[in-house]
Amino acid sequence: MFFEVKFKENGRSSNGGKIGCGCFIAVLLINIIAGAWSVNFLLTTFGKTAIAYVWAALIGLIAGEITIPVAVIVKILKLCGAF
Repeated sequence: MFFEVKFKENGRSSNGGKIGCGCFIAVLLINIIAGAWSVNFLLTTFGKTAIAYVWAALIGLIAGEITIPVAVIVKILKLCGAF
């Protein structure tokens, strides 16, 4: 199983780092998806245009720490009628 944890006698994990790698890949995929959504959402909200998903994903990887929270705040404000 991919997320199975086995321990040796000395307490060290014997799964070869599968959990750490799986978590890193999951976080990276979430960052790519959320980053691409946030970049395209902000571009369509303020610029009335969107870019290809691949380019939005690359921009989201770099600027995701800023664009994801801003996009969530703008989405909430749009749902409340402020925009």
